[in-house]
Amino acid sequence: MAGSLGPTLLGYFALAQVYAMIFNDLFNVQTWESLIKFGQSTGENYRLDRTIKTNVLIDIVGALVAFGVAGLAAHELGTSLGWDTSLVQLALIYSLVIPFTLTTLTIGVPRLFDKFAVIAKLQFITALIKLCAVTAISLGDGGAVAYTSAYVGTEIFLSVSLITYSLFLLRRENAVDWRRSRIYLNREQVRFLWWTNLRTIVRIPVRQLDMLIINQVMAMSTVGIYKAYKEIVSVINRLGDPVNQSIFPAYAGLIGSDQSSEAVAVTKRIMVLLAALGAVVLAVFLVISGPLIERFFGPEYLEHVSAFYILLALTCFNLLLTPINSLFIAAGFAKYSFLVVLANNILYLTSALVGGIYFGIYGIVLAFAIQMTFNKGMKLYLLRRHSTGWGTVIR
Repeated sequence: MAGSLGPTLLGYFALAQVYAMIFNDLFNVQTWESLIKFGQSTGENYRLDRTIKTNVLIDIVGALVAFGVAGLAAHELGTSLGWDTSLVQLALIYSLVIPFTLTTLTIGVPRLFDKFAVIAKLQFITALIKLCAVTAISLGDGGAVAYTSAYVGTEIFLSVSLITYSLFLLRRENAVDWRRSRIYLNREQVRFLWWTNLRTIVRIPVRQLDMLIINQVMAMSTVGIYKAYKEIVSVINRLGDPVNQSIFPAYAGLIGSDQSSEAVAVTKRIMVLLAALGAVVLAVFLVISGPLIERFFGPEYLEHVSAFYILLALTCFNLLLTPINSLFIAAGFAKYSFLVVLANNILYLTSALVGGIYFGIYGIVLAFAIQMTFNKGMKLYLLRRHSTGWGTVIR
């Protein structure tokens, strides 16, 4: 896709994708963490059927609201950002993924029942379908609309497949009676949902706004080049995704049974393994990435290759810190997580804007390094300061 579209049109695609993700994070309530944390708790107030039904209803309402707002705001917001009609159209197309983002069913239920193999198989099948679609579009000289439609179609396919499987799983396990189970939220659940979703909202600058910042202070082609770099290093992030998927339910179970010290010990062991993996991956990427970028993306994507190498090293270091995020949330640090992410994103926005203006794409990479250091450092400090009550207190 990058080779076919070129940096400028790839920048269009990247901004459309970012637009949909921002509105999904802003208005679509994320419930999967709440399901895993409270779905494994004991007691009448934390019955699994109530938790599932309540979270699914929250998901549906949030997804519809987010989709509606994204559709209504596209033209006005696009005009204010200086987008042309083609880019606004791409943003509207990508927003079609939002109604299917029901995190209790697409993430929470399969992880709660340890069905990681099913998730992996569905993701693998979806990736193959996407690759075939993109290849066909490339051979047919398709444009940005065709590529965007292929991505949207495959993402919807994955979400629908996961939702269907989760509903089948719940029926097989007799986990919830959709007609008779009560809707129930107690104070602790509301607080957890409130703070974890505020954390998701204030995390938007680090996760999404880098593209918009580059778009405002640099050329559109630079947006496309940076998008290509982020996609390449996302391979490293995907090495950490299975770790996060598996350890969060494990952390919730250990902490819920008052085995916090074992959760810490598990974290240390995993970080040592990830450090070794990260070192190997970094060495391999440094050797092969330059020729691969030139061969598969095009020589124009080597314009800022030094920034890519720095981003690569930072991403490998961030890989070994992966377990800290899951441990922090499983330990009940929902409010602190929001506060850390809020301060972290203010720091990131400031450094990215200033760095982008004065140092270009290297300023954006420097801002990533600053926010990563602050984010993980504060979480480690708070975990050590509040080392008790992880299973009973929502901080």
